[in-house]
Amino acid sequence: MPKKRIAASIIAVLLINGIPTYAMAGFTAKKFLGWEKSAQDSFLQISISMAGVITTQTHTKMADCIDNWYFKDDETRFRRNKTILETMAKYLDHHPAGIVAASIERACGKFSDRD
Repeated sequence: MPKKRIAASIIAVLLINGIPTYAMAGFTAKKFLGWEKSAQDSFLQISISMAGVITTQTHTKMADCIDNWYFKDDETRFRRNKTILETMAKYLDHHPAGIVAASIERACGKFSDRD
């Protein structure tokens, strides 16, 4: 298990250092919804991919759930993006990453739970 935690920590550091300025304070769902659809789709897919990669090291059952919940096929991904965007429209002052995380937890359980 220590190797998995080290790998997850390294992945997290790499991802955090690579996050552009949209991750800074003040970035809201309202601003995100003003982006082009292709940029929104890319953000969602990358965010959920990152969650999936990290959970493969720490929460294998959750990683399987994320993969099945979001990446099953193109139609599934389209539906999930639509639902997440609808949620963002309800919570305009919240950070998009928080809404994505909440959506994943609603579907697959808490990140704090362990396998």
